[in-house]
Amino acid sequence: MTLDYLWRFGGLTNGISPLEMAGAYAAIANDGIYIQPTFYTKIEDLNGNIVRESRQNKRVVMSAESSYAVKDLLTEPVKNGTATNCTISGMSVAAKTGTTDANCDRWLCGFTPYYTAATWFGYDKNETIRFNGPNPASLIWIGVMSQIHNSLDGKTFAEGNTSDVVTKEICKSSGLLVTNSCRKHSGTYTEVFVAGTEPTQYCSFSSGQSKKKKSNISSNGDTTVIIKSVTGE
Repeated sequence: MTLDYLWRFGGLTNGISPLEMAGAYAAIANDGIYIQPTFYTKIEDLNGNIVRESRQNKRVVMSAESSYAVKDLLTEPVKNGTATNCTISGMSVAAKTGTTDANCDRWLCGFTPYYTAATWFGYDKNETIRFNGPNPASLIWIGVMSQIHNSLDGKTFAEGNTSDVVTKEICKSSGLLVTNSCRKHSGTYTEVFVAGTEPTQYCSFSSGQSKKKKSNISSNGDTTVIIKSVTGE
């Protein structure tokens, strides 16, 4: 594997930090505009005079249409996948869990129309995380995000939809446009595409879906204590 690929996947030296992950996910949330993360907006003196303001670099890293398609894709783990515990009532939520080899790192990165957050859970030195329940990083993520959204009005990603995206019903087996046979045998799903990139061919075959195996993780009381100490719950 070349160094270029290692950099892309965060596998070189120390990998990637939660701050970098938050910045990357925020670019998706911001319609494809990357905004350099900062820890302050401005500094004032005792008289209210601004002595320093944060100057965040901004650049376009993907089109608004592509970012909307990725937003829609990232809602699936919250609806039906590994992040179903990260729902917020009345709010669109996009999120993705992550796990490294031997369960040494657990991630939950995600955003709403208001905020983006990235949570990493692990040890200073690689050690297997044993926890019987949802991804512990996701428990911290929702514990914080649910609180800061309490007083906010409900909002959906659809409000930022553009005319340059299209929605198609797709066959789960082939990834092509559905036929009646697909609906009967394979099942279908709805997917968002940037206009012009959607499939144009109809499925010519259908087959059953393979079942995914679920893994069991043993319990670790320390993990529960850590989550509660962060979220205050």
